[in-house]
Amino acid sequence: MTEVPPMSLADEIRVRDATTDDAREVARVHVDAWRVAYAGIIPDSLLASHSVSERAAGGDAWLRASVDERPTDGGEGPSHRLVVAEVAGNVIGWAAFGQGRDPGTRVEGELAGLYVDPAFWSRGVGRSLVDAVVDDLTRRGNKSAYVWVLRKNLPAIRFYTRLGWQLDGGEKILAIEGASSLEEDRLRRDLG
Repeated sequence: MTEVPPMSLADEIRVRDATTDDAREVARVHVDAWRVAYAGIIPDSLLASHSVSERAAGGDAWLRASVDERPTDGGEGPSHRLVVAEVAGNVIGWAAFGQGRDPGTRVEGELAGLYVDPAFWSRGVGRSLVDAVVDDLTRRGNKSAYVWVLRKNLPAIRFYTRLGWQLDGGEKILAIEGASSLEEDRLRRDLG
């Protein structure tokens, strides 16, 4: 029997700026996507410990800072924005982005996070979010952008590579409480 490829939602996806009212759904997508995408990469006990309520509480504060254009990571860092993808009024994905947070990267854009509800993977949602981020960063004068991806998250690396991002040799260790050191690789894309 021939497997039917997943149906694209491209014509139904609406990408818009997130509001503070989206905090709970953004948190739900985040938790669900983490549990599936990072299974076997991040310890199961850590993935199971993430709750939508806790994520929503932290996400609400982050979204308020973003909407007010205050630093979203505290301190003097840049203010990042959040866009959500929705279908029929339901949030099914999101992307956080803005000016680079890493030393020496304030002159380029950063895609700081992108998560899609696993039920909607491979249906054009991630591409729609990346396109919206690239368009916004380009309009704001960025000539390039980067994203960090866990080295063992090969599906994400393939996804970004298909969209024109390239591994540039940048690497770092991500420290998450309850997990051993996680290696990340940086992908970069020209915007100009």
